[in-house]
Amino acid sequence: MKLKDIKSKESIYFFIVFIISFCFAIFSTFVDLIDIIYDYLKVYVSLPIAEFIRNFIFLYLVGLLWYTFRFWKVSEKKRKELEDIVSSISPDVLMVIDLNGKIVMCNTSIKRMFGYEVDEVYNQKTDFLYHDVSSQEKYSSGIHAMLEKEGFNIGFATGKKKNGDTIPLEIITGRLSGHGGAVLLLRDITEREMAENAIIRTRNFYLSLLDEFPALVWRSGVDTKRGYFNKTWLNFTGRTLEQEREDGWAEVIHPDDVELVMNTYLIAFDASKPFENLFRMRRFDGKYCWFVEYGMPYNDIDGNFAGYIGSCLDITDYILRGQ
Repeated sequence: MKLKDIKSKESIYFFIVFIISFCFAIFSTFVDLIDIIYDYLKVYVSLPIAEFIRNFIFLYLVGLLWYTFRFWKVSEKKRKELEDIVSSISPDVLMVIDLNGKIVMCNTSIKRMFGYEVDEVYNQKTDFLYHDVSSQEKYSSGIHAMLEKEGFNIGFATGKKKNGDTIPLEIITGRLSGHGGAVLLLRDITEREMAENAIIRTRNFYLSLLDEFPALVWRSGVDTKRGYFNKTWLNFTGRTLEQEREDGWAEVIHPDDVELVMNTYLIAFDASKPFENLFRMRRFDGKYCWFVEYGMPYNDIDGNFAGYIGSCLDITDYILRGQ
Protein backbone atom coordinates (compact mmCIF):
# COMPACT_ATOMS: atom_id res chain seq x y z
CA MET A 1 0.00 0.00 0.00
CA LYS A 2 1.56 3.31 -1.04
CA LEU A 3 0.61 6.82 0.01
CA LYS A 4 1.35 9.54 -2.55
CA ASP A 5 1.68 13.13 -1.35
CA ILE A 6 0.03 15.94 -3.31
CA LYS A 7 3.32 17.77 -3.52
CA SER A 8 5.83 17.11 -6.27
CA LYS A 9 9.00 15.16 -5.63
CA GLU A 10 10.97 18.40 -5.55
CA SER A 11 8.76 19.69 -2.75
CA ILE A 12 9.27 16.46 -0.81
CA TYR A 13 13.05 16.71 -1.14
CA PHE A 14 12.93 20.33 0.05
CA PHE A 15 10.85 19.26 3.03
CA ILE A 16 13.39 16.58 3.99
CA VAL A 17 16.31 19.01 3.73
CA PHE A 18 14.38 21.52 5.86
CA ILE A 19 13.76 18.96 8.59
CA ILE A 20 17.43 17.94 8.65
CA SER A 21 18.57 21.57 8.84
CA PHE A 22 16.09 22.25 11.62
CA CYS A 23 17.41 19.30 13.62
CA PHE A 24 20.98 20.55 13.25
CA ALA A 25 19.91 24.00 14.40
CA ILE A 26 18.23 22.54 17.48
CA PHE A 27 21.32 20.46 18.19
CA SER A 28 23.56 23.52 17.91
CA THR A 29 21.31 25.37 20.30
CA PHE A 30 21.64 22.56 22.83
CA VAL A 31 25.43 22.56 22.42
CA ASP A 32 25.50 26.30 23.25
CA LEU A 33 23.20 25.58 26.15
CA ILE A 34 25.65 22.97 27.40
CA ASP A 35 28.44 25.56 27.33
CA ILE A 36 26.25 27.98 29.28
CA ILE A 37 25.48 25.32 31.86
CA TYR A 38 29.18 24.48 32.05
CA ASP A 39 30.17 28.10 32.67
CA TYR A 40 27.52 28.32 35.38
CA LEU A 41 28.49 25.08 37.12
CA LYS A 42 32.23 25.65 37.17
CA VAL A 43 31.69 28.64 39.49
CA TYR A 44 30.02 26.46 42.13
CA VAL A 45 31.60 23.05 41.62
CA SER A 46 35.03 21.78 40.82
CA LEU A 47 36.18 21.75 37.21
CA PRO A 48 36.18 17.93 36.76
CA ILE A 49 32.59 17.68 37.98
CA ALA A 50 31.50 20.49 35.69
CA GLU A 51 33.19 18.81 32.74
CA PHE A 52 31.57 15.50 33.67
CA ILE A 53 28.10 17.06 33.76
CA ARG A 54 28.68 18.81 30.43
CA ASN A 55 29.92 15.59 28.80
CA PHE A 56 27.02 13.64 30.30
CA ILE A 57 24.45 16.06 28.90
CA PHE A 58 26.14 16.00 25.51
CA LEU A 59 26.32 12.20 25.40
CA TYR A 60 22.72 11.97 26.62
CA LEU A 61 21.53 14.18 23.76
CA VAL A 62 23.59 12.20 21.25
CA GLY A 63 22.13 8.97 22.61
CA LEU A 64 18.63 10.40 22.45
CA LEU A 65 19.16 11.39 18.83
CA TRP A 66 20.53 7.93 18.02
CA TYR A 67 17.60 6.23 19.77
CA THR A 68 15.11 8.42 17.90
CA PHE A 69 16.79 7.68 14.59
CA ARG A 70 16.90 3.96 15.38
CA PHE A 71 13.22 3.94 16.36
CA TRP A 72 12.35 5.73 13.11
CA LYS A 73 14.34 3.19 11.08
CA VAL A 74 12.58 0.24 12.77
CA SER A 75 9.17 1.84 12.24
CA GLU A 76 10.00 2.53 8.60
CA LYS A 77 11.15 -1.07 8.13
CA LYS A 78 7.93 -2.42 9.63
CA ARG A 79 5.87 -0.09 7.45
CA LYS A 80 7.73 -1.30 4.36
CA GLU A 81 7.25 -4.94 5.39
CA LEU A 82 3.53 -4.31 5.84
CA GLU A 83 3.36 -2.72 2.39
CA ASP A 84 5.11 -5.73 0.85
CA ILE A 85 2.81 -8.16 2.66
CA VAL A 86 -0.36 -6.35 1.55
CA SER A 87 0.90 -6.10 -2.03
CA SER A 88 2.05 -9.72 -2.25
CA ILE A 89 -0.74 -11.64 -0.50
CA SER A 90 -3.68 -9.77 -1.97
CA PRO A 91 -4.38 -10.04 -5.71
CA ASP A 92 -7.22 -7.60 -5.15
CA VAL A 93 -6.98 -3.83 -5.36
CA LEU A 94 -7.06 -2.28 -1.90
CA MET A 95 -7.54 1.49 -1.75
CA VAL A 96 -8.64 4.30 0.51
CA ILE A 97 -10.80 7.18 -0.64
CA ASP A 98 -11.47 10.49 1.07
CA LEU A 99 -14.81 12.18 1.69
CA ASN A 100 -14.81 13.51 -1.87
CA GLY A 101 -14.39 10.05 -3.35
CA LYS A 102 -10.77 10.67 -4.39
CA ILE A 103 -8.18 7.90 -4.13
CA VAL A 104 -5.54 8.69 -1.48
CA MET A 105 -4.04 5.21 -0.96
CA CYS A 106 -3.69 2.20 -3.24
CA ASN A 107 -1.69 -1.03 -3.38
CA THR A 108 0.37 -2.15 -6.36
CA SER A 109 -2.25 -4.67 -7.52
CA ILE A 110 -3.76 -1.77 -9.46
CA LYS A 111 -1.09 -2.41 -12.12
CA ARG A 112 -2.04 -6.07 -12.57
CA MET A 113 -5.80 -5.54 -12.56
CA PHE A 114 -6.22 -2.25 -14.43
CA GLY A 115 -2.84 -1.57 -16.03
CA TYR A 116 -2.29 1.71 -14.17
CA GLU A 117 0.63 2.68 -11.97
CA VAL A 118 -0.20 3.90 -8.47
CA ASP A 119 0.83 7.45 -9.44
CA GLU A 120 -1.71 7.48 -12.26
CA VAL A 121 -4.73 6.74 -10.08
CA TYR A 122 -3.75 8.87 -7.11
CA ASN A 123 -6.11 11.79 -6.50
CA GLN A 124 -8.53 10.44 -9.14
CA LYS A 125 -12.22 9.74 -8.43
CA THR A 126 -13.30 6.13 -8.26
CA ASP A 127 -15.32 6.37 -11.49
CA PHE A 128 -11.90 6.64 -13.17
CA LEU A 129 -11.65 2.87 -12.62
CA TYR A 130 -15.20 1.57 -12.85
CA HIS A 131 -18.78 2.38 -13.79
CA ASP A 132 -20.34 2.69 -10.37
CA VAL A 133 -24.05 1.97 -10.18
CA SER A 134 -24.04 3.80 -6.86
CA SER A 135 -24.00 7.02 -8.86
CA GLN A 136 -27.75 6.59 -8.91
CA GLU A 137 -29.10 8.65 -6.02
CA LYS A 138 -31.35 5.92 -4.63
CA TYR A 139 -28.64 3.28 -4.73
CA SER A 140 -26.06 5.65 -3.28
CA SER A 141 -28.27 6.48 -0.30
CA GLY A 142 -28.71 2.75 0.26
CA ILE A 143 -24.95 2.24 0.41
CA HIS A 144 -24.50 5.09 2.88
CA ALA A 145 -27.28 3.70 5.05
CA MET A 146 -25.68 0.24 4.99
CA LEU A 147 -22.26 1.69 5.87
CA GLU A 148 -23.74 3.54 8.81
CA LYS A 149 -25.58 0.46 10.04
CA GLU A 150 -23.26 -2.44 9.25
CA GLY A 151 -19.97 -0.67 8.57
CA PHE A 152 -19.53 -2.27 5.14
CA ASN A 153 -21.32 -2.89 1.86
CA ILE A 154 -20.85 -5.34 -1.02
CA GLY A 155 -21.74 -4.23 -4.55
CA PHE A 156 -20.89 -4.91 -8.17
CA ALA A 157 -19.66 -2.72 -11.02
CA THR A 158 -17.94 -2.84 -14.41
CA GLY A 159 -14.23 -2.07 -14.26
CA LYS A 160 -12.45 -0.03 -16.93
CA LYS A 161 -8.89 -1.05 -17.77
CA LYS A 162 -6.27 1.31 -19.15
CA ASN A 163 -6.37 -0.45 -22.54
CA GLY A 164 -10.15 0.01 -22.76
CA ASP A 165 -11.16 -3.53 -21.77
CA THR A 166 -13.87 -4.03 -19.16
CA ILE A 167 -14.03 -6.52 -16.31
CA PRO A 168 -16.74 -7.43 -13.79
CA LEU A 169 -15.91 -6.25 -10.29
CA GLU A 170 -17.07 -7.04 -6.79
CA ILE A 171 -16.58 -3.99 -4.56
CA ILE A 172 -16.47 -4.33 -0.79
CA THR A 173 -16.75 -0.93 0.88
CA GLY A 174 -15.85 -0.37 4.54
CA ARG A 175 -16.44 2.78 6.54
CA LEU A 176 -13.28 4.52 7.79
CA SER A 177 -14.25 5.40 11.34
CA GLY A 178 -12.99 8.68 12.72
CA HIS A 179 -11.29 9.76 9.49
CA GLY A 180 -14.07 10.02 6.94
CA GLY A 181 -13.92 8.36 3.58
CA ALA A 182 -13.89 4.60 3.08
CA VAL A 183 -11.73 1.57 2.36
CA LEU A 184 -12.45 -0.24 -0.92
CA LEU A 185 -11.55 -3.76 -1.95
CA LEU A 186 -11.92 -4.28 -5.70
CA ARG A 187 -12.04 -7.92 -6.81
CA ASP A 188 -11.95 -9.15 -10.40
CA ILE A 189 -14.75 -11.73 -10.61
CA THR A 190 -14.26 -12.66 -14.26
CA GLU A 191 -13.41 -16.27 -13.43
CA ARG A 192 -16.29 -16.48 -10.97
CA GLU A 193 -18.76 -15.24 -13.59
CA MET A 194 -17.34 -17.68 -16.14
CA ALA A 195 -17.81 -20.53 -13.66
CA GLU A 196 -21.34 -19.38 -12.80
CA ASN A 197 -22.23 -19.09 -16.48
CA ALA A 198 -20.81 -22.56 -17.10
CA ILE A 199 -22.98 -23.93 -14.27
CA ILE A 200 -26.03 -22.16 -15.70
CA ARG A 201 -25.34 -23.52 -19.18
CA THR A 202 -24.89 -27.02 -17.81
CA ARG A 203 -28.08 -26.73 -15.77
CA ASN A 204 -30.02 -25.46 -18.77
CA PHE A 205 -28.62 -28.26 -20.90
CA TYR A 206 -29.80 -30.98 -18.52
CA LEU A 207 -33.13 -29.25 -18.03
CA SER A 208 -33.60 -29.23 -21.79
CA LEU A 209 -32.87 -32.97 -21.81
CA LEU A 210 -35.47 -33.51 -19.10
CA ASP A 211 -37.97 -31.40 -21.00
CA GLU A 212 -37.62 -33.67 -24.02
CA PHE A 213 -37.61 -36.86 -21.95
CA PRO A 214 -40.61 -39.05 -22.88
CA ALA A 215 -41.48 -39.73 -19.21
CA LEU A 216 -43.24 -37.20 -17.00
CA VAL A 217 -40.55 -35.79 -14.67
CA TRP A 218 -40.96 -33.69 -11.53
CA ARG A 219 -38.79 -32.43 -8.69
CA SER A 220 -39.59 -31.29 -5.15
CA GLY A 221 -37.72 -29.50 -2.40
CA VAL A 222 -37.48 -30.27 1.31
CA ASP A 223 -40.91 -28.69 1.84
CA THR A 224 -42.55 -31.58 -0.12
CA LYS A 225 -43.84 -29.12 -2.74
CA ARG A 226 -43.12 -30.01 -6.33
CA GLY A 227 -41.52 -27.00 -8.00
CA TYR A 228 -40.41 -28.42 -11.34
CA PHE A 229 -42.34 -30.29 -14.04
CA ASN A 230 -40.87 -31.04 -17.44
CA LYS A 231 -42.57 -30.12 -20.70
CA THR A 232 -43.76 -33.68 -21.20
CA TRP A 233 -45.75 -33.45 -17.97
CA LEU A 234 -47.20 -30.05 -18.87
CA ASN A 235 -48.07 -31.19 -22.39
CA PHE A 236 -49.83 -34.25 -20.98
CA THR A 237 -51.94 -32.33 -18.46
CA GLY A 238 -52.41 -29.23 -20.59
CA ARG A 239 -51.70 -27.07 -17.57
CA THR A 240 -49.13 -24.33 -16.87
CA LEU A 241 -46.11 -24.64 -14.62
CA GLU A 242 -47.64 -22.11 -12.22
CA GLN A 243 -50.81 -24.20 -11.91
CA GLU A 244 -48.85 -27.33 -11.11
CA ARG A 245 -46.57 -25.59 -8.59
CA GLU A 246 -49.47 -24.47 -6.45
CA ASP A 247 -50.07 -28.08 -5.42
CA GLY A 248 -52.47 -28.20 -8.35
CA TRP A 249 -50.71 -31.33 -9.60
CA ALA A 250 -52.88 -33.36 -7.20
CA GLU A 251 -55.97 -32.12 -9.04
CA VAL A 252 -55.08 -34.18 -12.11
CA ILE A 253 -54.94 -37.39 -10.05
CA HIS A 254 -58.05 -39.57 -10.15
CA PRO A 255 -60.18 -38.82 -7.06
CA ASP A 256 -60.06 -42.47 -6.01
CA ASP A 257 -56.22 -42.47 -6.11
CA VAL A 258 -55.39 -39.11 -4.49
CA GLU A 259 -55.27 -40.39 -0.90
CA LEU A 260 -53.05 -43.34 -1.80
CA VAL A 261 -50.67 -41.21 -3.85
CA MET A 262 -50.33 -38.50 -1.20
CA ASN A 263 -49.89 -40.92 1.72
CA THR A 264 -47.23 -42.94 -0.08
CA TYR A 265 -45.43 -39.75 -1.06
CA LEU A 266 -45.46 -38.18 2.42
CA ILE A 267 -44.47 -41.39 4.23
CA ALA A 268 -41.52 -41.87 1.89
CA PHE A 269 -40.60 -38.20 2.29
CA ASP A 270 -40.40 -38.49 6.07
CA ALA A 271 -38.09 -41.48 5.76
CA SER A 272 -36.10 -40.06 2.78
CA LYS A 273 -36.50 -43.38 0.98
CA PRO A 274 -37.42 -44.28 -2.60
CA PHE A 275 -41.07 -44.96 -3.29
CA GLU A 276 -43.33 -46.30 -6.03
CA ASN A 277 -46.94 -45.44 -6.87
CA LEU A 278 -49.57 -46.73 -9.26
CA PHE A 279 -52.38 -44.32 -10.07
CA ARG A 280 -54.54 -42.73 -12.75
CA MET A 281 -53.89 -39.21 -14.01
CA ARG A 282 -56.11 -37.02 -16.14
CA ARG A 283 -54.91 -36.06 -19.60
CA PHE A 284 -55.48 -32.61 -21.18
CA ASP A 285 -58.55 -34.02 -23.01
CA GLY A 286 -60.11 -35.33 -19.79
CA LYS A 287 -59.19 -38.97 -20.30
CA TYR A 288 -57.54 -40.82 -17.39
CA CYS A 289 -54.39 -42.85 -18.03
CA TRP A 290 -52.56 -45.29 -15.80
CA PHE A 291 -49.10 -44.29 -14.57
CA VAL A 292 -46.41 -45.91 -12.47
CA GLU A 293 -44.38 -43.37 -10.52
CA TYR A 294 -40.86 -43.76 -9.14
CA GLY A 295 -39.50 -41.25 -6.62
CA MET A 296 -35.86 -40.98 -5.51
CA PRO A 297 -34.43 -38.72 -2.77
CA TYR A 298 -31.41 -36.59 -3.68
CA ASN A 299 -28.85 -34.61 -1.66
CA ASP A 300 -27.28 -31.19 -2.07
CA ILE A 301 -23.54 -30.62 -2.54
CA ASP A 302 -23.04 -30.87 1.24
CA GLY A 303 -24.67 -34.29 1.38
CA ASN A 304 -27.86 -33.09 3.05
CA PHE A 305 -31.29 -34.26 1.96
CA ALA A 306 -32.63 -31.74 -0.58
CA GLY A 307 -35.85 -33.28 -1.86
CA TYR A 308 -37.13 -35.78 -4.41
CA ILE A 309 -36.97 -36.27 -8.12
CA GLY A 310 -39.51 -38.53 -9.74
CA SER A 311 -40.71 -39.86 -13.09
CA CYS A 312 -44.09 -41.16 -14.22
CA LEU A 313 -44.41 -43.73 -17.03
CA ASP A 314 -47.64 -44.18 -18.96
CA ILE A 315 -48.59 -47.87 -18.72
CA THR A 316 -52.20 -47.54 -19.93
CA ASP A 317 -51.68 -49.75 -22.98
CA TYR A 318 -49.96 -52.41 -20.91
CA ILE A 319 -52.85 -52.53 -18.40
CA LEU A 320 -55.49 -52.59 -21.15
CA ARG A 321 -53.73 -55.50 -22.85
CA GLY A 322 -53.64 -57.31 -19.54
CA GLN A 323 -57.36 -56.89 -19.14
